[in-house]
Amino acid sequence: MSSYIVLGTNDLDKADNFYKTVFKNTSLKEITRYPHIIIYDLDGFKFGIVKPRNGSPATYGNGTMLALELGSMEKVEEVLKLALANGGKIDGVISEGRNDDGSLRFYGQYWRDLDNNRICLTHNTFK
Repeated sequence: MSSYIVLGTNDLDKADNFYKTVFKNTSLKEITRYPHIIIYDLDGFKFGIVKPRNGSPATYGNGTMLALELGSMEKVEEVLKLALANGGKIDGVISEGRNDDGSLRFYGQYWRDLDNNRICLTHNTFK
């Protein structure tokens, strides 16, 4: 079971404003703040943004991705629009999967944040 994920940033204030704007219509809330890191909660899932403590620039991890369950396809689309309007970029295609009965199993939109971290906004109804 995952406890949290942390994404690197080179500008903590800019990243904080970006995430608060993008997720303004979700349950996202800041729960911890230090000079180098901010931790958020989104429906029990914790994720943070951090300036690397070793002083080296933050870079995205190849193959690293944060996936956030948003509860509906409509919420995924709403948050994606905010991400793109605030400097995020599409990264990949919509992913959609179906259960044997034809009902939606997985819906995801892939994009990159201001520091090029890969994020999937998703709605899962696995059966």
